[in-house]
Amino acid sequence: MSEKIQKIHSNYYIRAYYQYFHDAHPLLLPLQALEGPLGTEYVPEKIFTVMKYIGSHFLTINNTTTEQTDSRDHWRRISAGPTPDKNDTTKHALETEAFSCLFRPEEDGYQVQCMLLLSITAHAHGKFLDAIRIINSATSLALKLGMNQHSFSVVHGYGSPLLEEMWRRCYWELFVVQSLLCALIEESGELYGVSSDVPLPCDEGMTDLHVYDAPPPGRHTIHDLLSHCQNRAQLVDPLPSFAYRIAAAHFLGSVLTSQSSTTATELERFYPRLIEHVDHKSFIGGIASQPNHIAQMLSQTTVIACSAMIYFYRQTSQLTPIKLQRNLFYDQSPFYSSSFSMPVFPSSFILQSKHPTSNKNNNSDQFKSNPTSDPSSIHLISTAKHLATQLNNPRLVQGTSPLIIDAIALAMLVEMAALLIPSLDAAQKERLENEFGNSLGVLKKFAIRWPLAKTVRDLLVDEYENLFRPERAR
Repeated sequence: MSEKIQKIHSNYYIRAYYQYFHDAHPLLLPLQALEGPLGTEYVPEKIFTVMKYIGSHFLTINNTTTEQTDSRDHWRRISAGPTPDKNDTTKHALETEAFSCLFRPEEDGYQVQCMLLLSITAHAHGKFLDAIRIINSATSLALKLGMNQHSFSVVHGYGSPLLEEMWRRCYWELFVVQSLLCALIEESGELYGVSSDVPLPCDEGMTDLHVYDAPPPGRHTIHDLLSHCQNRAQLVDPLPSFAYRIAAAHFLGSVLTSQSSTTATELERFYPRLIEHVDHKSFIGGIASQPNHIAQMLSQTTVIACSAMIYFYRQTSQLTPIKLQRNLFYDQSPFYSSSFSMPVFPSSFILQSKHPTSNKNNNSDQFKSNPTSDPSSIHLISTAKHLATQLNNPRLVQGTSPLIIDAIALAMLVEMAALLIPSLDAAQKERLENEFGNSLGVLKKFAIRWPLAKTVRDLLVDEYENLFRPERAR
């Protein structure tokens, strides 16, 4: 392949990264800045390598997403394609080159960016243990470099407001992604307990327009952010959309940490207040008029907050935990191979919560016979419904962020558990079945780009049929 053609292909991959992925994880320079002097002078080749690999997921159709239409069940499973094609070969080469960045000797902020992005893609291919290992390594390097300090962005911004904002975004994106990945093993991320004076990011539109203001007083720290979200008077003065996503990730950490100073009552109060702020921000000027980057951040905020509440209520709910009858093995490799290794579904989603609770009454015959009289179960089902409604947002379910897959799975497991309630009436059953079916359709869309979605969908369909359609179960 000629050098000219290679550059054209690379350009397509990078543009695909910005068109489909960047709004969901906005930690790099805006495309316009990347193509200018800043990108030429400061951004190393390894960043472009990782971007090309991620972009390739959106330029090639994953041939493992052909829908099976046999006589048993037309939506039952997503079948695997027969043979790899040129797209698979190209993507595998890009994958190998991208993951080689993990072994580079440089210890700098750009290495943190590479590791952060690769943790997301490792998760998207079902390698959640690799993803957690990579994100934790990225966190250790970030703390070693002092990225949790405001001075880092100033020193490494070289007088460029764009570069300074990029480093702020990198730190806070690391905070969010680590929170989400560590939730897979029901733990809070390390950054949850780390002090930081890094200012909150501005909205993406400001970086695109190269417009900057100094962060106003009272918006410098995560504590200021949390205070803002708990104050209804602040609704008239909304924060950048990215900030609410940070608040949701911190909320998730508060739920999962065993050393949280936040009481259960405070957690329950914070959730509706955060959602109120997000809803207010969403409807400024009309939800349909919101730019995609803002819609992405606000939708993710709601999804993360709902996931946190599912983890919270799971600890005391009397709903029967769903344990899958089938799972896939985990191949411990330095980095995953999309051709040969098998993804796995996190067991922490399946089993009873590992967090002990003192107020769970395991001897309550009333709750065992009728979980709908259990407040935690009622809230759990309601939260899963709220999360399911977010999946009606087409901009959220374009498959841009594979981290959404975990939240979809959480909601579907709650729906299956709710369907096992003997006293469920016909209307409730129909609603839950419709929500479950809608989520299957969303996972099918994600599976076009991300292999994890296919695995999760197939496992959940198998379990659904084992429980409710045994005559169709494999």
